[in-house]
Amino acid sequence: VSSVKSPSFWLYRMRRGGAPSHGSRAGFQPPPAPASAKLPAALYKQARESGSLNLSSRELTEIPNEVYHLNESVPASSGAVSFDSKEEKWWSQTDLTKLIMASNKISTISPDIVLLASLQTLDLHDNTIAELPAEIGALNQLTVLNLGHNRITRTPVDLGQLVLLRSLHLEHNVIEALPDVFAVFANLEDLDLSHNKLAALPESLCAATRLRKLNISSNCLRRLPAAMGRLAQLAELNAHNNSIDTLPPSCNALLKLTRMDLRHNSVAVLPDLAGMAALREIYLGNNELTSLSGALPSGLSVLDVRDNHIKEIQANICALTGLQRLDLTNNDLNGLPAELGRLTGLNSVTLDGNPLRTIRRDIISRGTQAIMKHLRNQMAEEPAAPGHAASAPVLPLATEAAVAAMATKELAFANQKAAVVPAAVWATAQRNAITTIDLSRNQLTAVPPELELCAQSATSLNISFNRLSAVPPMIGMFSRLAFLDLRNNMISSLPAEVASLTALREIAISFNRFSRLPDCLYTIRTLNSIVASDNQIDTIAADALRQLPELKCLDLSNNNIGNVPPELGLLSGLTTLKLEGNAFKMPRPAVLAQGTRAVLDYLKGRIASS
Repeated sequence: VSSVKSPSFWLYRMRRGGAPSHGSRAGFQPPPAPASAKLPAALYKQARESGSLNLSSRELTEIPNEVYHLNESVPASSGAVSFDSKEEKWWSQTDLTKLIMASNKISTISPDIVLLASLQTLDLHDNTIAELPAEIGALNQLTVLNLGHNRITRTPVDLGQLVLLRSLHLEHNVIEALPDVFAVFANLEDLDLSHNKLAALPESLCAATRLRKLNISSNCLRRLPAAMGRLAQLAELNAHNNSIDTLPPSCNALLKLTRMDLRHNSVAVLPDLAGMAALREIYLGNNELTSLSGALPSGLSVLDVRDNHIKEIQANICALTGLQRLDLTNNDLNGLPAELGRLTGLNSVTLDGNPLRTIRRDIISRGTQAIMKHLRNQMAEEPAAPGHAASAPVLPLATEAAVAAMATKELAFANQKAAVVPAAVWATAQRNAITTIDLSRNQLTAVPPELELCAQSATSLNISFNRLSAVPPMIGMFSRLAFLDLRNNMISSLPAEVASLTALREIAISFNRFSRLPDCLYTIRTLNSIVASDNQIDTIAADALRQLPELKCLDLSNNNIGNVPPELGLLSGLTTLKLEGNAFKMPRPAVLAQGTRAVLDYLKGRIASS
């Protein structure tokens, strides 16, 4: 029994043209390892039993020789058959299938990597590797290969032998060109080539027809492959920060694409995208668009076209009945079509930085609800008959609010500097199913108890810019509430009853006194946006935030956060993440300046896979 050797041992000996030795410890003596690679023997023993070895973050400068000869480096006594002994036995060994050596200082990969022929996962991200050996192509059982955050300049054609690959990460390297081998990657689902120096993509990339996620951001690309439409399973395309000036017509055939990020490119004309029926989010900020004349998919929920040169929004945008967020910041708009007010699901419209003439600045400053109300009022207005000037009686403040409530189902009592809401307003609210409540910019020191009259109908509640120090448990009765604005108060906590707001989609608690995000928020699975800037928050509960599957926007800027957990990078659904103005040192400001996707990629890259 003592002479039995593992398959990797014979492969190792035959590769060197040698014959096996018949010494008492034949095959069990690897070449001496450098001192820097000496690691506890228990690690290797556990790896031989589990098939998995994690040597991340150990300051290693190379892959230890013991790793290449893992199944040979066992004690001589392991050959003796004794079922009672607790010593390591050869029959309890398993081939190494998972090797993780992330976040070290490894600069080279030895050709001996060929000895690890059973590897299915190889993670070497965050090292200093400059070149890949051709022998890496012999690891034909690999399904996951992560070489991100290295110094790789070229990839060998031998990668084309890894036909079982499902995930390939080469982000944050200095690769200028790729071999035309992607046609063999019939199983590839996740490909990350971001932050390289690629000037073009091989046409064979479009033959990887199972690809679901493609990240080619921060390269030097001017165009996408003409046959992009062949990627029938593609769900997410991230191509931001390139020089792309047009999209191939075949993109209209990407029927499963849900998210497309083309920010910071040179796109001047938006092609017909109506055929992309699954598309929900389009990010086209910082391009060269002058209009949105191209047809858009009717199911779109997020349209970001900020920082372009758009002069007019055509009324056909009102066909996007599912639109929830529209970012038109920093364009050349003079106005908006009044028909936009018909989009009842539109809960976020940003217009800052436009030379608007048809919407007053004070309306814009009051936010989305005020803008949408203004547009709806525009639709309702009818021009007065010639020669008959329209006139209206001057009403007392409370009466005016009551009349408006009866006509629009909106209780608007904002910017009155009032310490108490008049009884006439609540009397009208009791007789009408009020949906929108705006009590902002007053001097309220407590939430009016009469607010409970609107609990069954209200979908939007704005009590921002008051003097509130607490929110009463009664808030939990607002079962239909979708938007809650508590900004600029003196609130330090929220009652547990907030967790009952199962329809809540957006909450704003900026400029208060929170030291942490309230725990009650983490159970509201409908939450789409949390704006909590300018508080005293000092920690981020990344694991708790991962319980919010719909979360798209998280603003924690200007707080006291000293550490950003890498696990925050796993919130892949985030489209807006703001962390500026905190105490942490990593990520650095240069990373934050690149935007949300770059920050998430950075954080995800810091996670040592387990």
